[in-house]
Amino acid sequence: MTMGAETAGIAGSASGESGSGPLTRIRRLLPVGGGLPDASWRARHRGILLLLWAHAAFIPAFGLARGYEGLHVALESLPVPVIAAVVSWSGLGRKWKTFLTSVGLLTCSAILVHLSGGVIETHFHFFVMVGVVSLYQDWIPFLAAIGYVLIHHGAVGVLEPESVYNHYAAINGPWVWAAIHAFFIAGSSTAALVNWRLSERMVEQRDELFTAERVARGAAEVSANRLAVLADASRALFSSLEPEAVFQSVGGMVTTELADFCLIDFVEDDGSLQRVNSGDLSPEIEALRVAAPPAGDDPDHPVAQAIRERKARFIAAGPEERPPAAIVVPMIGRHAAVGALTLGVLRDSPNRLTQADLPFAEELARRAALAIENARLYARQRSVAETLQHSLLPERLPTLPGVQCAAIYEAGGPDVEVGGDWYDVIPLPGGRLGIAIGDVVGRGERAAALMSQLRNGLRAYAIDGKEPGQIISALNVLITDTGSEHMATMVYGVMDPGKNQFCFASAGHPPILRRAASGEAAYLEGVGGLPLGAIAGNWYEETSTHLDGGDTIVLYTDGLVEERTSAIDAGLTRLREAASETAVDDLQAFCRNLAGRVLQGQPCDDDMAILAVRLEPVGDRLVLRLPSETSVLGSLRATLRRWLEAAGASEQEVFELLVASGEAATNAIRHAAGPSGGHFEVEAEMDGDVVVTVRDEGRWRDRRAGIGGRGLPIIESYVDTLEVDRGPGGTQVRMRRRLASQELEPSSA
Repeated sequence: MTMGAETAGIAGSASGESGSGPLTRIRRLLPVGGGLPDASWRARHRGILLLLWAHAAFIPAFGLARGYEGLHVALESLPVPVIAAVVSWSGLGRKWKTFLTSVGLLTCSAILVHLSGGVIETHFHFFVMVGVVSLYQDWIPFLAAIGYVLIHHGAVGVLEPESVYNHYAAINGPWVWAAIHAFFIAGSSTAALVNWRLSERMVEQRDELFTAERVARGAAEVSANRLAVLADASRALFSSLEPEAVFQSVGGMVTTELADFCLIDFVEDDGSLQRVNSGDLSPEIEALRVAAPPAGDDPDHPVAQAIRERKARFIAAGPEERPPAAIVVPMIGRHAAVGALTLGVLRDSPNRLTQADLPFAEELARRAALAIENARLYARQRSVAETLQHSLLPERLPTLPGVQCAAIYEAGGPDVEVGGDWYDVIPLPGGRLGIAIGDVVGRGERAAALMSQLRNGLRAYAIDGKEPGQIISALNVLITDTGSEHMATMVYGVMDPGKNQFCFASAGHPPILRRAASGEAAYLEGVGGLPLGAIAGNWYEETSTHLDGGDTIVLYTDGLVEERTSAIDAGLTRLREAASETAVDDLQAFCRNLAGRVLQGQPCDDDMAILAVRLEPVGDRLVLRLPSETSVLGSLRATLRRWLEAAGASEQEVFELLVASGEAATNAIRHAAGPSGGHFEVEAEMDGDVVVTVRDEGRWRDRRAGIGGRGLPIIESYVDTLEVDRGPGGTQVRMRRRLASQELEPSSA
């Protein structure tokens, strides 16, 4: 066996042979060799090479000092610098450098033994058995040393003992002396091998600890990444109550860290499944069975099975299956499975899914299920809250002649509690109209209860005939006497279409906006007061202003104009500018446009309400369509009064025409309306005379004996001509009267 083959054989036996025989166990006790890191080997080699060059200089000096001839010394010491020069060549490989350096040091030892006559034989033993072997930790110098010993101390010592040993005992008994040397050489070799093996074991243990630490660090990093994904997913899941948007972001997090795609199917109320994808799926993913949405007639689909069995499924790689691995985990809610989470990887993906990923997927699915249930619970609670909120507002605004009303309300923010914004429109005697808007500070049941108290109290005081300042003062007493912890702002005003007046009072509420028929918008100036409930016994004053036909009064709550990042003045400016630039032909559209322009497309953080009331302009022709309800008669008279006064009727003529028109309208309401109500129309125009026409949609009932029957005679006494046309489509009463102011002019009839 060559030295290289022997070295490889010993190293291979020591490092990797299997078996449990005695020889194998002995070989496992031997050093492996050749495992010294390159950096450590180079550092040790530089030191040994420096020692070799030192011997190349020391040996000639030692030989000359011992009295040898110069030629003899030169011949003895020549191999050492030659070997040192060869080993110093950078192109030489590690094995050859190790071998030649070891041979060079052995040569140094042999030369010194010869030149000293055997006196410094210990030098040989030290460098060969301790220095070289321990420093290089390789089988090459060890086997070279053993071979050198066998040749030098064995063969040469037997054949020429005088050249090796310097005492007679060795010369006379070379074999005995060789055996003695072999004993010491074996001891030194064993010591070197044990030291070498112990050093290797320390390195192996260090490497094992390093490997274990690296594995543990890798596992810790994976766990940390999983925990980070779970933490980010939890924040995303519970940061919003819109499931689809949330699951899109969660799927993106998971596909970044773990899988190639993430699919979420959640069960709708009707039992169907709704699929949420984590971004656009590639055709390769869409072709996978596990990625295809489960159909209703496919009970064996992995998603359907996971939901039905409420058990996670790990789909391992098969020879022909794709993806090579996938996890389908049911999302279990409090009472039932609300959906399923699917994670998958493609065959050529660097991502890997194993059974060890099941706990992570199950925990993510559990949190997703909780988010779905919370979102659904929130949606139900918000629906109930909105229903309750709207139940506390007027179901519909009254239809009044000469006045147009419209209102909108929007709940703000994600809160499911009832807000405190409210409004009301109250028809009052004499054709007047009470309008109010308010905002209770706070939210919840107590705010809703206070809002209900304010509305009911307002209606009672308004119908009782109190003025706006008196009503708000009375409502302040109502709040303070009940010991309410909430305060409220509100504004209440009374519009009198017959007199073109608007009287109002405010309790800490944002100012009223008036939009003129010309489009100019300005805030009404008035005496403001503290919010209701701020000070007991506070008295509120009222302010009156004149209105022109076509003017619009806009009342609103602070949710429309207040922002957390800017002053309220900016919102008030936007509202005034929007009102002046928005048409009022359709008052409901006017309110929506105001909200859109003031909020600038952003959702409002607080509840918001807008109430707009427009005093219709009086033209040459008046056309009104009214519900068949007696409550509209007062407003009808007020509107007709405005029109008649504009037409030039005197006070007496206005009175008589109002009586005649009121009788005709009353007949239309009482005699022509069906059980479910209906509508009637009033039309007034000038064609030289005042012509008032009242039309209904029914047939008048026959007059019963002794009851009524005086309406038409009353009408005839106040008009010049009266025409009553009864037909299958309804009844029309046409009244004509010439005004005194018209008689002074030539008749145009």
